[in-house]
Amino acid sequence: MESMRTRQQAEAIVSSYLKVLYAYARKRTATLEDAEDLTQDICLKLYRTLLVRDDIRSIDKFVWTVAHNTLANYYRGQRRVHVGDIEPLMDILADSAPLPAEQVEKTEVRKRLCRE
Repeated sequence: MESMRTRQQAEAIVSSYLKVLYAYARKRTATLEDAEDLTQDICLKLYRTLLVRDDIRSIDKFVWTVAHNTLANYYRGQRRVHVGDIEPLMDILADSAPLPAEQVEKTEVRKRLCRE
């Protein structure tokens, strides 16, 4: 079995993937800031894991698995944020709906106008 990686080795591996990971994140996020945050999360996970695990057979496969899973977690987090944003709109829509008495009155007015 391979011995544990040094910090320098883990840094070198992460650094070699930095540009392509940023490009990957940039294509899949709405803003530059989100792409930077996602890239940072991916690199941090890679670095920490590379220091403690010595059973990774394919670095390339491992890097892209971490990137994919981190992106999936990002999307899950985004979905939760957007659901919370809908609630104020639902309150507005509920308040703007006509009351049943108003609906009856409008219907009666229409009927009267049609008869005349």
